[in-house]
Amino acid sequence: MQHTGLTVNFLFTREGAETSAGTELKLNYLRLPIYFDYFFNELGEVFRPKIYAGIVPGLRTQAEVADVEVDDNFSTFDLGIGGGIGFNYQITERTWLNVDARYVRGIININEEADLAGEAFNQYFQGSVGIAFGL
Repeated sequence: MQHTGLTVNFLFTREGAETSAGTELKLNYLRLPIYFDYFFNELGEVFRPKIYAGIVPGLRTQAEVADVEVDDNFSTFDLGIGGGIGFNYQITERTWLNVDARYVRGIININEEADLAGEAFNQYFQGSVGIAFGL
């Protein structure tokens, strides 16, 4: 009757945007998403669809605009709220194929030069395929 779980990932992400003038912004982060999961099938069933939501803290490691370092212009820390859908497919007794699609929206203004360009919040869609191990 186990329908809930906790998922913690350690990710490297490359995020960014393109301005209307065609300039590219590239931000690299180390992220540690923490999600509360709800599974629709019983523990032990081979196929388990799920929904989840949680927090997505991130530590920015690099910032570039048009291939020029601009680390001082953007916050080192970011925090987002995310959620998604997915499923686990059991491969062996404690090992699952994990497929997810999620959306994350930043809640911290990452632009430290707000007087020049206004507020900026990270947001992105992400897909993943991986192997999950039960503890």
